[in-house]
Amino acid sequence: MTTYTRNALGQVIQTVHPEAITTYGYDNSHRLTSVIDSRGLKNLSYSWSPGGLLNRLTDSDGRITNYLYDPVGRLAGVTAPNNDTVTYRFDAGGRLTERWLANNASARYAYNADNSLKQLVNRNTASTILTQHDYTYDGVGNRASQTENIGGSTLNYAYSYDELSRLTQITNGTAAQQENDSYDPWNNRTLKSIGNPATSTLAYKYDDANQLTEIHNGTITGTLLSTLSYDNNGNLQSDGSRSYTWDALNQLAQVTKGATTVAYGYDADGRRIRKVTGGITTQWLYDGQDIYAEYGAAWTNPNAVYTSGGGVDDPVIKATVTGASSYGQAQYYHADGLGSIVGLSNSTDTTTQTERFDAWGNKLAGTIPQAAQYGFTGREPDETGLTFYRARFYDPSIGRFVSRDPIGLSGGINQYAYVNNSPVMFTDPWGLKAVSPLSMMLADAGKNYFSNTVTDVGNTLSSGYQSLSTSVKESWDTSPAVATGKAFGGLVAAAQGVITGDQTLVDTAIQGMAENKQGSVDALLLLGTMGRGGAKAGVQEGTQVFRVWGDGANAWGRSWTTVDPRTVQNYRDTAGLPNQNSGRFLSEGVLKDTSGVTLKAADPLHGNIGGLPEVVIPNPQSQIKLQNVQGINPKF
Repeated sequence: MTTYTRNALGQVIQTVHPEAITTYGYDNSHRLTSVIDSRGLKNLSYSWSPGGLLNRLTDSDGRITNYLYDPVGRLAGVTAPNNDTVTYRFDAGGRLTERWLANNASARYAYNADNSLKQLVNRNTASTILTQHDYTYDGVGNRASQTENIGGSTLNYAYSYDELSRLTQITNGTAAQQENDSYDPWNNRTLKSIGNPATSTLAYKYDDANQLTEIHNGTITGTLLSTLSYDNNGNLQSDGSRSYTWDALNQLAQVTKGATTVAYGYDADGRRIRKVTGGITTQWLYDGQDIYAEYGAAWTNPNAVYTSGGGVDDPVIKATVTGASSYGQAQYYHADGLGSIVGLSNSTDTTTQTERFDAWGNKLAGTIPQAAQYGFTGREPDETGLTFYRARFYDPSIGRFVSRDPIGLSGGINQYAYVNNSPVMFTDPWGLKAVSPLSMMLADAGKNYFSNTVTDVGNTLSSGYQSLSTSVKESWDTSPAVATGKAFGGLVAAAQGVITGDQTLVDTAIQGMAENKQGSVDALLLLGTMGRGGAKAGVQEGTQVFRVWGDGANAWGRSWTTVDPRTVQNYRDTAGLPNQNSGRFLSEGVLKDTSGVTLKAADPLHGNIGGLPEVVIPNPQSQIKLQNVQGINPKF
């Protein structure tokens, strides 16, 4: 059981959880100033500029992380606790073009006219290429090809998709390694074959809840290879090689694979704060949703401190700690265009390890150990073969999550599918919804208010809501506060504040949302997608937009929104959808031309309350780069 204590403004000032007690402090502008973790009494303190930008992070042992910004509020530099520096450069359009590390290694980005990533090159001091990634795209914006040079080994990939932008074929010039995938209408992968002609084929069987129950060789009537079972909450219990144990909040508590057993502990925000395996305990201290420090069983000096960039899942430096104020060798992360860690270098700019993943996150080759902490899409690999995506774990061997989506059908008809089966285009940092790495990078150019205030405090509400039973959720969602729209007004105001850059509006809205957990969940998903710096980003090129349509409402109407409809309860009501819009389809794209684009609150049409942020786009067919279209069942 978790209890929350709030101040007069509704801000959470303490959470009491069986694993940890967390205490929060705020300044007169309602910004987070301190977080105290009862485990070892570790404190993180935050200092802000008058304009609301995070200037400094200081831990209770005196380690300091400093943040610098350019004149428009974008993150321009970070000084890590070990005094290593990271600097960023942007072009006139606000796109990240260069990142320089303390060991003089660099990452350089090039873009197409529509803001899609064209090339990413990681180089060392001598301008030798560490990794290089070149991308092309098809007519609807899916990645059509990738040329990948990692550690001097180059592979050329080509990708094919079905009409729903699901990945159906991967080739790399070697017939024996060609992959073909097929899906059913509910986004379940039914067949996976390797080779041309196929030398290996796996067939997958599902139950009516889209739970994978059997894996067969060749066809669904072929030799049974694996049987999978689930508990009544849809959590995987056994997959033939691993057994799973879950806690009362549907969080993975333990995994056993052969002789290896790994146990986990979580805090009130749902963050994984403890892992025990082979008698070794690892504990993590968080800065928002990012790991700040790693400890062993004792809370004296950390084993390592981490520095993240301005983005989501953007690790930059891991500095080993040798004493109260001394450090050992630093480790620098190098990523590809999906955010996957494909290389590590040390303080002398020597590449120490590289690795390569397939489209689904299976490790193909390389030597980067699990202890490096980050891997596919910048998330955390595990000894069990799973990858931790915050809200839940992902199994790359089957390309699915091992538990249901905590936000239910708001995340899509298939609660186990990973990024709508488009893994070379999207990531899922929170284990809740697919997002574009590019849209996050564009939104995350600055590190500001949302870095900690919303993430630390708001996620408490989010995790609390997600842990409730369905009946309690329904009761809460139909409470008088929600029915009258009071709490939802906070979400609308927060959304408007994020998009328009009105910080006062955001502050007021966040205070007002304490009455309604679901409003907080929706707002957090919105703010998390906008990312650090989102409040100052505005509706700009690269902004992700969505449209619900069907029957009397066509696919290319002028009304779109920046909020993913799958993350909003009662979307029809809050979006003010007219009766002729059946809500049977969902389109998703990226704004590539802002000419004439305006922002307003959705009108309260046909008895709906409206209020959701609405982006009015004069010529959507020419101004939006369409990324995905899917049928929705049940419809909005």
